[in-house]
Amino acid sequence: MYIGEVLRYLFPLIFLVSCAPYAVNVKRLSYGRGSLASSWVESPDPDQENPPKGQKLFITYRIPPGVGRQPPILALHMIFRNYTRETITYPIHQQAGNVLYELMNEKFKETGGFLTYKAELVDKEGKVLADWRQQMWVELIQ
Repeated sequence: MYIGEVLRYLFPLIFLVSCAPYAVNVKRLSYGRGSLASSWVESPDPDQENPPKGQKLFITYRIPPGVGRQPPILALHMIFRNYTRETITYPIHQQAGNVLYELMNEKFKETGGFLTYKAELVDKEGKVLADWRQQMWVELIQ
């Protein structure tokens, strides 16, 4: 009886939280020698001598159905450790999906990796519908 009462109140709360109209999330992944499969299974691999080095951002997004004829765009704003900035926009063609941004090898060495980043879903008028910010996100002062 007690579990039934808890579930009766918990289920609508979970349903309301999961029905947020827009959502965007970012996860940072680091790559190096330890990310090679051959490192884990101890098999021969020519990449072990010169392993890839870098970071990747895995971005997931969700937009509600019936947004209109002009779907929003995904804007990825990045500040690198050498204090350079870059913004990349991705057109959205589905209600839910993901994007992978790779900062690997030479570009990783040049920039030093990510300092901070944020992702935004922006409509055609420039209004931010949803965003996700890394904890250290701040606009650089020129």
